[in-house]
Amino acid sequence: MKNYLLLEEEIKQVTRINNIITLLYWDLSTCMPVNAGTSRGEDIASLTTIVYDILRSDKIFDLIARAKEEIPQLDQWQTANLALIEKKL
Repeated sequence: MKNYLLLEEEIKQVTRINNIITLLYWDLSTCMPVNAGTSRGEDIASLTTIVYDILRSDKIFDLIARAKEEIPQLDQWQTANLALIEKKL
């Protein structure tokens, strides 16, 4: 179950970064001074690249493969979560 838990942590990190991106978009739309938009766009682009790199990394695909070997040890929710992660990637 170790690999599933490592995969889960990677996905949590991606979720946190995506939440930050959402806040940056909100800030860009509601509060940003006009001349600051370029900088904020670059921030969003950088974070989006980080998310992409994490999700497309060999590490993630290796963790998925190893976690699938642990399915007998996973509960029903974890098994469904693993299938959803694999489907989305």
